[in-house]
Amino acid sequence: MRFALPVFLGSALLFCIEPMLGRTLLPLFGGTAAVWTVCLVAYQLLLLVGAVYADRISHTGRRSQRALHLALLLASAAWVLGFALKRHALGVAIPPSGGAWGESGGALLCVLAAIGLPFAVLSAGSSLLQKWAEEREGRGRETYRLYVVSNVGSFAGLLLYPLVLEPYVSLHWQWLGGAIGFAVYTAMCAVAAQRGGNWQAARVFQQVGAEKRGTGNGEQGTEQLRRTEPANQDEGTTASGQQQEGEWGNRELGTGNEAITRDGACGSRRDTWSTVLLWLALPALSTALLNATTTHLSTDVSPFPMMWVILLGAFLLTYSIGFSRTGERLLPLWLALAAAAVWFAIKALKFGEGNYDVFSRNFIAGVALIFFGGCFLHAWLCRIRPGTRHITAYYLCISLGGAIGGFLSGIVPVLAFDTVKEYPIAILLLVAAILLATATVLGPAALKVARLFKPGYEFSPMQVGAAFCAVMLVALAAIAKHQTPPYTKLYARGRNFYGCWSVTQGSVNIRLDMPDGFERPKYPITILQNGNTSHGIEPESDLLRTEATAYYGPFGGGLAFTLHAKYAETNAPMSVGIVGMGAGTQAWYGRKGDKIRFYEINPAVVNAANEHFTFIKRSKAEISVVVADARKALEGESAANEEKYDVLVVDAYSGDSVPFHLITRQAFELYASRVKEDGILALHISNWHIDLFPICKAAARHLDMKALGTIGDKGLFTWSASWVFLSRQELSPPDEGVSVIKWDSIRDVPLPDDEKGSILPYIKFHR
Repeated sequence: MRFALPVFLGSALLFCIEPMLGRTLLPLFGGTAAVWTVCLVAYQLLLLVGAVYADRISHTGRRSQRALHLALLLASAAWVLGFALKRHALGVAIPPSGGAWGESGGALLCVLAAIGLPFAVLSAGSSLLQKWAEEREGRGRETYRLYVVSNVGSFAGLLLYPLVLEPYVSLHWQWLGGAIGFAVYTAMCAVAAQRGGNWQAARVFQQVGAEKRGTGNGEQGTEQLRRTEPANQDEGTTASGQQQEGEWGNRELGTGNEAITRDGACGSRRDTWSTVLLWLALPALSTALLNATTTHLSTDVSPFPMMWVILLGAFLLTYSIGFSRTGERLLPLWLALAAAAVWFAIKALKFGEGNYDVFSRNFIAGVALIFFGGCFLHAWLCRIRPGTRHITAYYLCISLGGAIGGFLSGIVPVLAFDTVKEYPIAILLLVAAILLATATVLGPAALKVARLFKPGYEFSPMQVGAAFCAVMLVALAAIAKHQTPPYTKLYARGRNFYGCWSVTQGSVNIRLDMPDGFERPKYPITILQNGNTSHGIEPESDLLRTEATAYYGPFGGGLAFTLHAKYAETNAPMSVGIVGMGAGTQAWYGRKGDKIRFYEINPAVVNAANEHFTFIKRSKAEISVVVADARKALEGESAANEEKYDVLVVDAYSGDSVPFHLITRQAFELYASRVKEDGILALHISNWHIDLFPICKAAARHLDMKALGTIGDKGLFTWSASWVFLSRQELSPPDEGVSVIKWDSIRDVPLPDDEKGSILPYIKFHR
């Protein structure tokens, strides 16, 4: 418990600080995907820095090693406390937006300024504490079981933050609690760093007693004791690397060859480096598998709130299972289950139309791939662990491998691919790892099974290589078959820090009442999609371009315009702000003299709307576009006392991944301040997984505005759309075409706050 408790607490702190900082930075950078991407890359780099630091100081004397680490822990606690007290100054120091790369660079600097030193020092704690535990207790390779405790702590911190801290504790007290946690952790490390008894001497005396009972001669053991004790107990190198280390002490671990053994001695240089390469490759592959699966589910299928918690939690559990005794012994089982998960993932891998069955099948496949693939890779990684003399170097390789895998799967694909190609690539690499493990780690067992079917036959390396190539070709063919998208034509597609987008041709049934026995005709349409979420459609025939489409028909988003007196009665010019551009569909309602300003954070969407759709080109209104986060842009306009809007449309909630900073009390107060006294605040809340009606009810109550909620789907090319319209005057819904929400049936909830609140209470876990 002396070492297990600080290992557990340190890992839990680490995985509380990660989402805590992300939650702190998201509103400052507009809640973009780039913020999370950069944060994750920064965390991986800081983990690597911590591993390098732990490995370097582990080679110094014990007294100076402990003094340095405890001093850095005290400095880190003070650092976190200072950030907790001066956190709001960070937003003032952020430079103006410089596009995706400029924002990402600013986010990276903020991560380093906020938690650079504390995160790196905290991440080094697990491997250092394991090193100290070995020096004090001498449990040999069983010391690695503390890594299980570390990952259990990470899992606990991962669940604690979204379920307890985020919804119920303000960010101010979260950071103060982090500083207190750091102080407690530092005290625990100080206790663990205290000198204990000479375990090496105790072990040798046990050996002496055994030898005396067996041979009647204890002189050999006494001489061994004199050779084992280091010359300087405080500064010398311990003898843990030279001692026998339990049942694993005499096992050679590697890829079937000689490798780094219990005492740090090596076989051939080639064999040693092959093992070290595996220390890098296996965690790199598991990290890449996690990132690629998360990107695939949130881009190609449908993002789901808390999905990243589930996937990352499954990933952390695989480390705990793989490094346990049972998990390591079950390596053949994990290999078989990983192969089954690959097959299931390939079957589920396709670009569907976002229906619930497609999401469920892909989500289950993704979790299975991460869990069983991770258990296989990490059990293999545990099996090839070295003696404790190399414990910090081993963890350094794991951290370096994770950083490499994170970079190759988190940054490179954004620059190199226009679709989520990293997911099938990760699957293929897992297939290669399964085949390699079968040929090396499980080679003898596989040969025995093969000889049952063909006794006496010797398989040549050429046959093994041919089998490997055949399996890879079959996997490639299966992935290619199931990755064929269902569109007729591809007009354009791309990828940036805000996700994957595409403009394709599809077809849709026109919404006409047909006599019995007649099918509604289908017509070709152009579709703008971000991942698998549609952001606008337009008929390709000019004859059918008679009204707004998708969620913005006359009984959907069109009501934001037609409910206003200037549009419906006086025909006076209007000023309209629209958060979220999509295909620019709402420009269809613009009349001569009207001014419409779109706020769109993704420049690729702006280009797609102008090049492949005609809504903006055909609009009679004066159109302008602000490429920035809407909340930051509106705050700037408010500070400059710019003219307010007759109608402000917030269309940022329908992509299933709702930016939290756009549904808080501060956000709604900003929206209301930018609307004229007789204006309308229109909120588009169509969403698969999140019920936003309670938040809209809470916002109306807080702003003292009247709310009209509607669900309408009447129109030629429209979909069922949920809208809420807030105004200081009573709004009358149309006589037909919509269902009006009865607010008495909507539950009362508190309005979330920038400092405290969560999207979790509003998730719909069933449809």
